[in-house]
Amino acid sequence: MYMNSFTILPIGVTSHLNARNGVYKHIKNKSTFHAAVVWEEETYLDYVMGKFDIKWSDVDFVYTTTNINQHWMLIAFDLNGGQLFVFDSLPSMTSKKELESCLEPLTYTLQSLLHYCDFKR
Repeated sequence: MYMNSFTILPIGVTSHLNARNGVYKHIKNKSTFHAAVVWEEETYLDYVMGKFDIKWSDVDFVYTTTNINQHWMLIAFDLNGGQLFVFDSLPSMTSKKELESCLEPLTYTLQSLLHYCDFKR
């Protein structure tokens, strides 16, 4: 039996990465240098590099949660496949379009953060 290894990203970090007026606003459509400055000023790198938990290079998945319209969902980042999975117990509460819109900042900031950390699989 094959077991996938994982780590958990705290909801507070996820919320900051997914906020449209946070990191996303500062790196969207900016240069790689500008994004690097943003990442160096914050502690997000410490999560990827394993300062607070397991190094992301040592796991297959990063799990976190998000709340959209007073409804919680589980998010799984497949670091090997470069995919994001949403586990939603009540999918009728959030349309696909709304879900994609709400998660756009998170998908963008995570990609930028992993690129900045030279994360390779």
